[in-house]
Amino acid sequence: MTRVAGIVAVSTALVLLAGCTDEGPKPNPTPPGPTATASPACPSPGVTLTAGQVDVAMGLRAMRVEMVNCGSQPYTANGYPTLQVLDADRRHLDVAVVQGTARISRITGFDGPPQPVTLAPGARASAVVVWRNTVTDANVPATTGTHLAMAPAAGQPVQVLSPAGGVDLGTTGTIATSPWVPRPDPFRGQGGDRPVAARWPSTRASRYCMRLRRFFDRRRSRACCFRRYSLGSGHAGLRAR
Repeated sequence: MTRVAGIVAVSTALVLLAGCTDEGPKPNPTPPGPTATASPACPSPGVTLTAGQVDVAMGLRAMRVEMVNCGSQPYTANGYPTLQVLDADRRHLDVAVVQGTARISRITGFDGPPQPVTLAPGARASAVVVWRNTVTDANVPATTGTHLAMAPAAGQPVQVLSPAGGVDLGTTGTIATSPWVPRPDPFRGQGGDRPVAARWPSTRASRYCMRLRRFFDRRRSRACCFRRYSLGSGHAGLRAR
């Protein structure tokens, strides 16, 4: 009897020991969190801003900013873009922003008053940012920005542009922007009904006009070419120089 009781006790101990080492059912793994998505290619309010090349001429700087309607709905701009000059750490610099380029330099095609510009999806508009790098006081450190924080209009999200070469303002402390103006389709003429290439004079017509310039004054030659070939005055190849 004692021997049977001992066998039962040993068996019970083995069962309990097996229960302690049993890991039991494993919990389900935690599902992974949502992956970070890239920023949308078309930011609010449905337009993108792009900095063009900075044109340099005797201390004057001019840079075209292009706005493209990247959305699916028409976008209307009426006025000036907002603008701030930032340093390399994207801190705001104390620079006066002027609406209209006339205070710094008149830019042909961009110095008029603002007009409503409605862009269909894919259409473009442009503005020009101008400044000078003049140093008028050697005791004042020159101001140089690295980025421009621009928005299509006041109250809209800012997009950061980085002009090539930075924004070298000298000691002027002033930068100006034009209003938005529509940018015509580069593959169409002013009327938009046929490609520009179809409106250019032929090589033979060009030679004829050049011969006329040798014998007549420039104004009469140009008028003759316009009448003979029905060309618009907007073509650079026949503009008065």
